[in-house]
Amino acid sequence: MLEFHDRTPGAPGHISRENAHRRSVRTLALALAACTLVPDVAAADSFCDALTAISAQAPDFKSLEGEPFNAADFVGTVAIPGTSQCIVRHDDEFDANFQPTGKDDIHYECLWDNGSPARLDWLKHEVTACFPDATYVDGVEYGTGGTYASGSVTVKVDLATLTQQLWATVRGR
Repeated sequence: MLEFHDRTPGAPGHISRENAHRRSVRTLALALAACTLVPDVAAADSFCDALTAISAQAPDFKSLEGEPFNAADFVGTVAIPGTSQCIVRHDDEFDANFQPTGKDDIHYECLWDNGSPARLDWLKHEVTACFPDATYVDGVEYGTGGTYASGSVTVKVDLATLTQQLWATVRGR
């Protein structure tokens, strides 16, 4: 339903230009203040800069935890360029018999929505360029890809077959 307001000064519902300006300034100030309360997600200059910054915080990634993502996980504060999300995950670790070990499996994972075999090859190239000394073992649980090991971290790269999502998962070892 359309409502028409009398715009003449002094009429009920009339907002003067001065009051409208004050409201706009106040709204802008509140919006800017709210932006400072949200943790920054740092966009690194390059893939390798981001991967190095993330890997340096292994194995707990505590300093990279931003806003809560769900009950146990947090939005990651370092974004690899081109990703749609990065998350610090806190999962239960299981043994070979699928029994909880009582330890957390904490890892930093980033997702690209536009996965393809060519994009997986690109991701492997980027990780290799960033960690040229890394060893690579082919094979992942759900899709295609493999795991790089370099120093105190592993980087698993995989393309989920069903969803065509591309993942990079960093863990301490």
